[in-house]
Order: sequence, then C-alpha cells, then structure tokens
Amino acid sequence: MNNDLISRKAAIAFLQSIPYIKEHPNMGELMKEWIEQIPGVQPKTGRWIDDNCSECGQYVYHGDANNYCPNCGAKMESEEN
Repeated sequence: MNNDLISRKAAIAFLQSIPYIKEHPNMGELMKEWIEQIPGVQPKTGRWIDDNCSECGQYVYHGDANNYCPNCGAKMESEEN
C-alpha cells in the first residue's frame, strides 16, 4: 500500500457511495468517525536549489519542474539558483 495523502472528505464520500454502507447507516457513521480521528500530516515545503529539491535532494530538470517535487511532494515556495 502506498503512503499517499488523501482527502478525508473524499474518503468519506467514497464510503458513503458504497451500497452496503447505504444499507447500514450506523456502519457509515462509525467509519466516518474513524476517518476523522486519523491524524493529519503537515505538508512539506521546500525550494529548488540548483534543480534539486531541498527536502529530498531529487534532481528535476528545471524545464519540467513545477510547484511540487515529483519525488516527495514538497510544495516549492521559491527558487534559488
């Protein structure tokens, strides 16, 4: 299983769309409570330093670089070259 970040709102909406959960609303409410109790994570922030992510060091050809590191997902705040 990947360690992807997901939206709690999207997870709850998905569960509520499952026919079994629709038929058993108490189960849906219980799952919603469990999802809401899962601790969140602080998003990483970084900078491009010589085409490398300051968080994980991944080299990214700067022509392909965007606001996020494709390796670790850090949001890039500013550029430094």
